[in-house]
Amino acid sequence: MLQEAESDENFMGQIITGDETWVYEYDLEMKLQSSQWKSADSPRPKKACRVWSKVKVMLIVFFDMEGIVHY
Repeated sequence: MLQEAESDENFMGQIITGDETWVYEYDLEMKLQSSQWKSADSPRPKKACRVWSKVKVMLIVFFDMEGIVHY
């Protein structure tokens, strides 16, 4: 491959590579949904942590020197 790259100046432009990752869905509360009334001396309300949902998608991206070829 090194010999080909040295002899052909367009060799690197012909290479396509890819990467993959899992993308999880979050169920986020809107700011309005999480707001609540409280008095000045009451403690700050506790917020639940966001957790990954059971929905996930495999994202695979193929790219070359110019950018993304396919996803």
